Amino acid sequence: MKIGIHLILGLLLYGCEKSELHIIENSFEHDRQYYLDIYDAPGVYGIIDKTFVENVDRVTKLYPRLIVVSKGGISQEAIKAANIIYDRKIDLLILGECSSACAEFLLPAANSVLMIEEPLISFHGNVLSRRNSVGKEKGDERQYCSYTHAEDIVDFYKKVDVDKNFWKVQYKFLKLKAINYREMEVGNFTCFMAEEEFENASWYPSSKQLLELYGLKFEGKLCADSRKCYKRWLSHNGISGNSYAVGSEIFRKK
Repeated sequence: MKIGIHLILGLLLYGCEKSELHIIENSFEHDRQYYLDIYDAPGVYGIIDKTFVENVDRVTKLYPRLIVVSKGGISQEAIKAANIIYDRKIDLLILGECSSACAEFLLPAANSVLMIEEPLISFHGNVLSRRNSVGKEKGDERQYCSYTHAEDIVDFYKKVDVDKNFWKVQYKFLKLKAINYREMEVGNFTCFMAEEEFENASWYPSSKQLLELYGLKFEGKLCADSRKCYKRWLSHNGISGNSYAVGSEIFRKK
């Protein structure tokens, strides 16, 4: 009996112990052949890190289509993976969830995007918003510790034709509460990091919002389009006490 992929990914994408992760990965391996047979595409899943990028590089040399499952990861590594996807004109199939760095970088880099089984796409602020905050607070954006990386992101957005100010749209739904600044010494240079606190932990856009506000064209539907879908998923996987912006509504996990 094939294990339901949403139940598997629900645990994986909101964090679990190593023993649980091992079980989930084995279950996903069971499903991998099922999706490969249907879509003729291999899957790359998990946190976006160096290994994730290596896997993307390896499989996209053999296949023009790729199934992705990820709650995000290291943005520098995500840009590397996104550049591979963009340069090789890879079609992405999104299953379960594509959030944070996955949504910010991998989605707009794809030649085309197909949403499988109503996945969740989410955002929770990014490096450009924090660079902006440091600039306003300290009078110079270059005092942001990740300023160089922020410039890399701007260059990437230009490459894939994404609005670099999309973080402002995210703020509308996340609702910024406070920003805490932390001073750091990097060699002989003093810089600042910005830690943002939002009223809502994440924003899950609807299909219409993802198209109109982000400019992302894709086929398929999102879990955020269905109140039944996202309430069931967040009731099971959301963190108690947190609130989430879903479409233009707010879901609070008790």
